[in-house]
Amino acid sequence: MGIVECQAKKEELSDRLDKVLKIFANYNFRRILDIGCGDGNFSLLLKMSTQAEEIFGVDISMKAVELANKKGGKAFECDVDDEPLPFEKDSFDAIFCGEIIEHLVDPDHLLDEIHRTLKSGGLAIITTPNLAAWYNRIALLFGFQPFQADAGYRYYVGKMMKFGNRGGGHLRLFTFRALKELLILHQFRVIKVIGSFTHEPGRFPKVLYVLEKLMSVYPALSSTPIFVVQKACPR
Repeated sequence: MGIVECQAKKEELSDRLDKVLKIFANYNFRRILDIGCGDGNFSLLLKMSTQAEEIFGVDISMKAVELANKKGGKAFECDVDDEPLPFEKDSFDAIFCGEIIEHLVDPDHLLDEIHRTLKSGGLAIITTPNLAAWYNRIALLFGFQPFQADAGYRYYVGKMMKFGNRGGGHLRLFTFRALKELLILHQFRVIKVIGSFTHEPGRFPKVLYVLEKLMSVYPALSSTPIFVVQKACPR
C-alpha cells in the first residue's frame, strides 16, 4: 500500500480506530503485533504512525492473512481462542487487539498470550463493545436486549432497533469495570482508558449522534472503551 492510499484509508477511519492510531503515534515502537489484522490495511497505518521497523499480524482467516502479506505485512493464520500466538516470549513492543475478545470462548487464553509475547513494560491497546454503554442501559431499562448481546447467531431478536437479520456472534461481553478487573488479574497495569463512539452522522437521528459523541467523553458509558495497558511484570 502506498503513502497516498494509506492516507486515504486513514481519513475513512472510525472514531475508535482514529483514536487508537493517535495513541500509537505518541510512541516509536520497533515491533508491533495486530491481533485480528484482517486485510492488513490498519496494520500498515499502525506501522507508519510509529515508524516501526516491523508489523506483524494474526487472523483466523487465511484469505485475510494472504491479503495482509501481499501488502507487506508479516501475517499468520491463528485461532486466538485456543491456539498460542506463533511468536516467542517478549517479542513485541506493542500489541493492538481491536474488537476480538468479545468473540472468544476463552478470553483468558488470549490475555495470557498477549502478556507472554509482550515485552516487559510494553503497551497493549484492547478495545471491545461496552455492555454498559449508555444506550444499552436504556434498552435494558425498557426490557430490550442490549445491542451487542445476541440471543442467537441466526436471528436479530429482542432489540430496540434492528440493523439486519443476523446476530453478530458476540460470545463474551464486558462492562468497563469487568474488563478493567480482568486485565489487572492478567498482570496488566491500566495506563488510561479513552471512550469512543461508533454511530455515524446520517445513520441515526442527529440528536442520537450528538448524544453518542457526548457520552464518548465518559469511557464507562461510551460505546467502545479503548484500554491502554502496560505489561506489569514477567510471568
